[in-house]
Amino acid sequence: MTFRKNPLDTMAIVMALAILHRAPRTGEVPEGAAVWRTCLREVVFLNHAPDSVNATTPVELEDTAYGQLLEIICGLQSPLAGETQVQGQFKTFLAGLDKNVHGELKRVGQRLLADAGEIRDRHLRSLGARSYGSIVRRRTADAARVAIIGTGALADEILPFVTADHAVDQWGRRPERIHDAAVTYRLLADADQAPLLQEPAVLIVAAPLSSEEIARVAAQYTTLLRIIDLRSVADATPIPAAVPIVTLDDVFTDESDARAHSATHIDAARAEIVRRSCAYAKREELHPFGWEDLCA
Repeated sequence: MTFRKNPLDTMAIVMALAILHRAPRTGEVPEGAAVWRTCLREVVFLNHAPDSVNATTPVELEDTAYGQLLEIICGLQSPLAGETQVQGQFKTFLAGLDKNVHGELKRVGQRLLADAGEIRDRHLRSLGARSYGSIVRRRTADAARVAIIGTGALADEILPFVTADHAVDQWGRRPERIHDAAVTYRLLADADQAPLLQEPAVLIVAAPLSSEEIARVAAQYTTLLRIIDLRSVADATPIPAAVPIVTLDDVFTDESDARAHSATHIDAARAEIVRRSCAYAKREELHPFGWEDLCA
């Protein structure tokens, strides 16, 4: 965040939104800057004059930065358009900020979340069925049991979609994890000692584990139908298993037709993002960097 004095009021402080949007860990982070990272991107919130930043990625300012953030939070820059996981990740990022250091950023973040919520309600609700959970459910219909490796946000998103129709195993590392009545929790460390399970099963990888660890879990299911590997491309090393493997790229390719059918909703959401970005830029009569109002 960059702060400048409004020349009409020497007591007023005007906040300028300035960000770097790039692939994760592809550049230095300026001292004191807040950083939001996902598996696909890194957003650096600058807290000093952007012209002093030495970066190959262009600095995005004010309405451009606000619009970029809204597109990300609404899931419009995700391979699965309209997905909601990224919004939850942004909420978690905001919650972790120190209000005494990044209070202004937390305030802007709440405005972003409010705008994103309204945009989703108006234009993207029809895309809700295309969550990771619903995609996985369609690929587990022929299974009696579903095994999920992982205990993070992605696993939590998937669980409600599979517990109603399947016996569910969840594999993790923490022995103190609270057990859900609908889920059998199993420790990864005990994979070799777990009883062999014979029902037709699908294994879902929802954590960045090694292929060797995944193979150890897969070996516990004697009638394994397929593995759905939701690891990021960077983490997705080949899994030594003699069953079909559905990768994240396969999921995104399968969903491309649905994305095309949703183009009207996505276009409407993007148009509203432009309007809300302009409204954000006009929140002060004078812009902190002195440039003309681009939204007029």
